[in-house]
Amino acid sequence: MTRSFNAEALTYLKNRCNTNKVRLTQQRRKVYDVLLSAERALSAYELTKLYNSRFSRKIIATSVYRILDFLIEMELAYRLETINKFIASAQSDKRVANSASYYFPIFVICVNCEDVSELSVPYSLMHQMKKIADSPQFKVIDSKIELKGLCTNCEPTFNANQKGVQVEKTIRFE
Repeated sequence: MTRSFNAEALTYLKNRCNTNKVRLTQQRRKVYDVLLSAERALSAYELTKLYNSRFSRKIIATSVYRILDFLIEMELAYRLETINKFIASAQSDKRVANSASYYFPIFVICVNCEDVSELSVPYSLMHQMKKIADSPQFKVIDSKIELKGLCTNCEPTFNANQKGVQVEKTIRFE
């Protein structure tokens, strides 16, 4: 899941801020830089620790939480509910190259090592799912799909009982 803070990502961040008429502060840019270059999903406290190890001007966790809220609002990061961690959008650079094509993220999370992969499906598919779910009794207000499973590295040696994970059903797609 290695990503890098490149010129395209910075351009996209600046454009999102300009479009939404919000200021891009150095702290926001640096937190995004740390999150984007992380090799895994991070908790806010892990992100704070990494930030403070990289930059001389320190930051506190409450500021990191505020910046993460900002990045989520700008669609540059996601909060993974399943593991209570944050991840930078892997698709930001693709949006720069082709902003006309919109995607919907699906996160595949290993329950053993917490490795996360971001997959994307066309917005049209998610729109169809939303239409099915919407009814007079229910309105979808947030839609993010997180699939829990085992990565190829963990599957051969995984012991659900040892990890305290309840495996309800294994789904095999053939």
